[in-house]
Amino acid sequence: MKEIQIDIIHKAVLAIKKDIAELNNKLNTLLLTEYGVKEVATEIGVSESLIYKLPYSDLKYVKRGKFRVYSKEDVLRYKKSLERIPLGMSYGKAS
Repeated sequence: MKEIQIDIIHKAVLAIKKDIAELNNKLNTLLLTEYGVKEVATEIGVSESLIYKLPYSDLKYVKRGKFRVYSKEDVLRYKKSLERIPLGMSYGKAS
């Protein structure tokens, strides 16, 4: 009986730790003019999954735990570089 209660409490603590990590990441990105993957995708106008596929050389990030954090300057610079690429062109190849 006590083992079941301990297991339930342990799972609740792990869930709380996960929520705290997510909130901490969101707070850091808010205060330090940094973006998470969701904000980068919104700013550039693409899906979140596409952000994960971008090469590190194109859009640099740092890891905070399991989260990727992008500098606001780098995101805006990358967005500006996308505006210079003609439609139908991607990495120098015609579509």
